[in-house]
Amino acid sequence: MTNKHVRRGAILSVLALFLVACLAVPAIRGVFESAAHAIEGIEIHYFNDDVQDDGIDTNNYNFGPDRYKPATEAVANGKAAEVVSYIATKEGTGDFFESIKVDPALCAAIALDMDERLAFDEKILTDEQGVVIGQRADAAHLHFLKDHAYWERAVKLITERLTSGEITIQEINTYTSSMYQWHNGLEGNKPAVIVRNSHNSGGHFVQFNLGKPGIVRYRLECGYQPVDTDEYWPTPDKPPIPDNPEPPDEPELEPKDPDAGPQAQIPDDTPGKEDFGGGQNHDPITDLTDEPQSPSSYTPPAAPTEQPREPGKTSDGQPDASTGTQSGSRIVDQDNGTTENHGGQDYTVVAGDGQDHTDLGEVQQQHSHDTVEEPVKDDGVNQGDLDESDVE
Repeated sequence: MTNKHVRRGAILSVLALFLVACLAVPAIRGVFESAAHAIEGIEIHYFNDDVQDDGIDTNNYNFGPDRYKPATEAVANGKAAEVVSYIATKEGTGDFFESIKVDPALCAAIALDMDERLAFDEKILTDEQGVVIGQRADAAHLHFLKDHAYWERAVKLITERLTSGEITIQEINTYTSSMYQWHNGLEGNKPAVIVRNSHNSGGHFVQFNLGKPGIVRYRLECGYQPVDTDEYWPTPDKPPIPDNPEPPDEPELEPKDPDAGPQAQIPDDTPGKEDFGGGQNHDPITDLTDEPQSPSSYTPPAAPTEQPREPGKTSDGQPDASTGTQSGSRIVDQDNGTTENHGGQDYTVVAGDGQDHTDLGEVQQQHSHDTVEEPVKDDGVNQGDLDESDVE
């Protein structure tokens, strides 16, 4: 083996060891993974990948890391004149415009939002207008990967339109829905763009006011995330995705004694504790309210007088006749009753209709027990304390 071959083998061995070492370091491994996404020598960087391993569980669906924090740090370090100039300028420079050049998922989402909100005759995503709204951003994303010229055209139109108006940084007031990115939700290795209900957790957005065409705004803390998307993209009826990068700390409450009453659960230094739940009233009212008096001109009506009643007549002296009786007289009908014996004693049955009726005892003897519905336990109708022994 020649010295030339020895040197070549040694170089290859060193390169192999270097490659293994690089892949073992997360920061360097990210460079190789990004290169794997490259097309035709163009850098591709999905910012949603950056928030997966940052130790914050509640931002995994964001478009990317917080952009407001580095902007304020750049101003503090003298690297930017103000936050807005770090984010986006009228010349088309800044973090926002640089980001849509390397992240096709972000660019597709911004283009979709602009197409739906701004009044321009030409759409940015011309080839995806026939795709349903829920799949349009992902379709454009894949289109960008196959046709870089189509992606560059989108970046050009976005930049031209957004730099034609006023660019400001605003505090977020309220919103109810947002776009998010589902990590590796597209083809298993690319972020998919989705929408969900969202809680307004504050923050800032960059606002592009184009005047007559309209206004768009993108949330900085979530990597230029469009908000209020339910105005054009129906939001699924699912729980909202957490939107606060760092959940607020909840104070620890000391457990209360369950055996203690309300008096014992109030701190000793609470003013008025001695009067809590009772105690003497302060400055009680002792004046009595006057009873209402009738006016002196009022005369009560006279009480009704009891009139004697003649036999066979009503209280007003008329014959005791009624259209609802058999004979026309209640007195006659009462005399038509029959006598029945029960328990060794005679009773007169008052029918009121002048008809003979079957003896009550015969009715009871002829009655069949089988006609009585037996109760069924827990049938939803017969409720109450019913034991199995009660059911025959």
